Amino acid sequence: MLLMLVKGIEAAAAGASYPAPMGGDAMRARGIALSINGDPAFVYDLMPRGVTYGGIPTVSSAFASFELPESGAKVTIAYPGIPVHAIRVRRLGVSVPVQFVENKVTFRIDKPGAYEVVVNYDLYQRGPVIIFANAPENLAPRPGDIVFRPGVITDAGIIQVRKPRQRIFIPGGAIVRGIIKVQGTDGVTISGHGILLFDDAIAKSPELRNDSDTNPILVTDARHLTLEGVTIVVGLTSFSGASGGGPEAPWAIHILRSSDVRISDVNILNNLRDGLDIDGSERVSVKGGLIQTHDDGLCIKSANYGPGGGSLNRTVTDVVFDGLMIANTGAGSALAIGTELHAAEISHITFRDIDVLHAIGRHSAAISIRNGDRAWVHDILYDNVRVLDLSGKLLRLSVETDGYRPDPERGKISGIIFRELKYPDGKGALSSIEGIDEIHTIRDVTFKNSGSDRKPVIQYRNAPAAN
Repeated sequence: MLLMLVKGIEAAAAGASYPAPMGGDAMRARGIALSINGDPAFVYDLMPRGVTYGGIPTVSSAFASFELPESGAKVTIAYPGIPVHAIRVRRLGVSVPVQFVENKVTFRIDKPGAYEVVVNYDLYQRGPVIIFANAPENLAPRPGDIVFRPGVITDAGIIQVRKPRQRIFIPGGAIVRGIIKVQGTDGVTISGHGILLFDDAIAKSPELRNDSDTNPILVTDARHLTLEGVTIVVGLTSFSGASGGGPEAPWAIHILRSSDVRISDVNILNNLRDGLDIDGSERVSVKGGLIQTHDDGLCIKSANYGPGGGSLNRTVTDVVFDGLMIANTGAGSALAIGTELHAAEISHITFRDIDVLHAIGRHSAAISIRNGDRAWVHDILYDNVRVLDLSGKLLRLSVETDGYRPDPERGKISGIIFRELKYPDGKGALSSIEGIDEIHTIRDVTFKNSGSDRKPVIQYRNAPAAN
């Protein structure tokens, strides 16, 4: 159960896994044995396997989480009965040296952060193993805080937050099955290295079945929000449009009509929809973390639907995404702006120091700006974005008609800079820039020192050539 004040929260010993969930053996990954400095670690398997959404198979990752000691950690992963013939371990900006013999993989972790492990190039059958090596938690609860216990699975349902400066702690080893709604308040903090879980058990609960806004974290009309450290897992087999019914498959985090938001080291695993959607909001900083999604990973919107009518006529400006790892494995894009842009302007958006681990979604591209409505999208910077695994287009920039609830007016795009954009050779360089006419078009697209001293191969329609 959740407590208003907890004294003496049990913390993981330095370099140890957090407490395993009591009664949570069904959450344990099978066919994987992981140790940290020689000690066995609990590996979570919370994303159902064999699920298809939108006609596309989903990718399911197992994961482990622990507090990294100052001296670092030796990690060993064994795959019983599965010979390892290829391996990639990646943290932000770096491929980690790794050794493997038969079915055992060994490597060191010396810096906090997320690490993706892929064996035998197998994303869809075995799936990645993700390791969250965390800096120490500094929890100092005070009266009125909402605090969850490590090693305990809490069925919290809907947590409504309307009180200013409310603090919610989900420490490492805690599992909270539920959703958090922050509404019209100031100074809220949600932190800790635990897990916020949206699975079939919570989705089918009476409390949520009739709720149309089931994002695990939904922030509306808020100011000065801090969100840090939490791992959000959306692992559903039943959802709207599927045979099992249930609520609509949610975006993991929806920041709506809010300002001065700081998100740091938050991890998202969503086997159905989007990761993080910034919708009609301004002055948002997102730094660190890993996001794996079936649909858009990072997304900018100004939608005309959603709680309170969405963000119709709300501009999005001053948003920075910095130091993230993104995997898009279904539809949509890893880095997306649009398509729903029901505002006068979308501007001053920066994507900096980002690994696109996988961009293998159908029908889109690794990076997309799809202006489906009336907005002027301008002053967008992509700075040091590294696309590592690509099966479709690299870039898709377009002025088009939104397929959801389109404006009668069309917009335009200008002032787009790609600086140090790196991507695989071959067909990965294919891109498109497409306008509608001379007014509703894309102008002033610039590449600076991108790729292997070359621009992508771009197909143009009703748009001038990039620089």
